[in-house]
Amino acid sequence: MERDFYNFLFELRSSGFRHTTAEDLLSYFSDFKAGAKSFSQDFDLTDSKISSMGERGFLSGYKLNDIRNFIIGCCFFASNTIVEEGGNAEHAYGLSDYYMNKLDDAHNLLDYQKIFAQMITAFSELSQTLQEDECSTSNRDVKKAIHFIHQNLYSPISAKDVAAFIEKNPSYLSQIFLCETRFSLHQFILHEKVKEAKLILRNTNKSIQNIAEALGFSSAPHFNRIFKKIEGQTPGDYRKSPHLL
Repeated sequence: MERDFYNFLFELRSSGFRHTTAEDLLSYFSDFKAGAKSFSQDFDLTDSKISSMGERGFLSGYKLNDIRNFIIGCCFFASNTIVEEGGNAEHAYGLSDYYMNKLDDAHNLLDYQKIFAQMITAFSELSQTLQEDECSTSNRDVKKAIHFIHQNLYSPISAKDVAAFIEKNPSYLSQIFLCETRFSLHQFILHEKVKEAKLILRNTNKSIQNIAEALGFSSAPHFNRIFKKIEGQTPGDYRKSPHLL
């Protein structure tokens, strides 16, 4: 290691500085119903203090770079925390990518403060979905399969594809999926595709045809049939539902 590092470390430690731990940061992401919004709005990014246990540190000698680096660190931490808790890795890392890209549009402290507030709220909302997830599991094979499914939702993935990836017999994997998630492997894939479709229908103006093609369905009518079987209504009716307005 470079000698300059040890000089830096000595100056830092001898000043009485103590870094914030992962547990300290986690406390700011843990109360998703009550505190996240107020914290993101009230937290002063110019203040190096972040908790009574430590400080957020100085990540650059230039104030705006320091703040930018801190936000990037929070993105990384929040996304990994969600994944470790069983969240959808593609959504978590995609959200992290989105906000790190938004930092390119920040030119002053107010811009960074707004982005940081939006980021905390978004990660809080994503984490909240973990509590609503009926398919959480501790089985290693099932976890690996779910991760592969999430990575390949936007393709015509089959149960055989998933089984081949984790080198397990399709029948065996489907059986443990049924035990762990209450769905067969084939059913789970379709449910995850429909879950993804619901997010797109709620939050974009993409056509049903485009959504069907993007998610690997053979046709829009096929997508409509699967969606209605699972949700009890067609994608078009779902998009028009009052709860989405």
